[in-house]
Amino acid sequence: MLACLAQASGAQDLTLFAYDPARVTYECRAISDRPTYRGFEVRFPSQVPSEYPANQTVYAWLYEPKRPGPMPAVVVLHELATVQGGLARALCQQLAGVGIVALQVVMPYHMQRTPPGAASGELLVMGDLDHLRQTAVQAVVDVRCSVDFLASRPLVDPKRIGITGMSLGGTVALLASRIDGRFSAVASILGAGDPAFILWHSRLMGGAKVGLLEQGHGIADARRALESVNTIAYRDRNRKCAVLMIAGRHDWVMPVHAVKPTWKALGRPPIVWLNSGHISPLLARGRIFDEVRRFLQMQLGLRPGPYVPARLTTANLKVGVLGSQTLGVAPALVVEPIQITRDGTVAVDLGATPHGFLIGVSARPFEHLSLGLGTPIGRGRLRLEPYWMLHATF
Repeated sequence: MLACLAQASGAQDLTLFAYDPARVTYECRAISDRPTYRGFEVRFPSQVPSEYPANQTVYAWLYEPKRPGPMPAVVVLHELATVQGGLARALCQQLAGVGIVALQVVMPYHMQRTPPGAASGELLVMGDLDHLRQTAVQAVVDVRCSVDFLASRPLVDPKRIGITGMSLGGTVALLASRIDGRFSAVASILGAGDPAFILWHSRLMGGAKVGLLEQGHGIADARRALESVNTIAYRDRNRKCAVLMIAGRHDWVMPVHAVKPTWKALGRPPIVWLNSGHISPLLARGRIFDEVRRFLQMQLGLRPGPYVPARLTTANLKVGVLGSQTLGVAPALVVEPIQITRDGTVAVDLGATPHGFLIGVSARPFEHLSLGLGTPIGRGRLRLEPYWMLHATF
């Protein structure tokens, strides 16, 4: 009997994400006893087949607070190509510290699920549309089995379950929150829907895109193949699930033009815009995790609301070519420690080139161009001069 499917809506075939919970057996063993939580290792068989045996066992780590239940619980998903899952683990520990049971789940082809001879996550982004779709389905079904496991734990309140994730994990979290009606809240960090657009325009997916082009596929083929794993296609499902999105204005991995349509399709939920790319938010991960924790606490009944998004800032990193009268034209690395305007288009620059250092203030008239006024440092008397920079934002 196929179970755990909420009612269908729209033209999508939800049997794609169906499975039989009775066939899933879970192994759970204690591995740590910390002052505020107990840790467990969890294993169970993936219910979606693949050609790699190593990928067919799902690994997860459970963090149960040392508090009386019932408590809310959250599934936590990692970023693409992680080797040890350190960011997801840190978020789990933070959630456990405030009374939320957290389950860190390893997604297909990552970490312990990596087939021999491959790097973690490498086989997820192959230039094969059927494989990409099947991997997304497998990730969602693995998450749904994880919810079954959490709901079976005596300390967990099955009516208060959320999900969060970073980058790839944030993308899968959004999709899973639409497919499975048991989720009460989702917080996506640098994730989005519209996988075809991401595949075609993300700088990280260039290899897969080239492979598809060599096979004669275009973006229209990608849209047809991946529509069944597109969060936007399930916009009308599980509308009771509270949503928080955290996104980068200059993200070249999860493009803004994938984020905004997802945000609109989900009803324009709270969104925190970081004036950053995809990498520099690591420098502000503590503040980002605090925001996710605060959102989940409110939505899962641990603190009063309503939730109002905070303004988060990051120290932006720009890499490219800088030109000025004193420093000439040279490769440069520039950090924006202070963003003067709310949208980050005007910021303080601290730059380094092979010819010296610079401090200034620049404006960004275009995505990859900054025009500024600053002074070289360590080149004699300080004097203001204009400078320009062509760059990518990380």
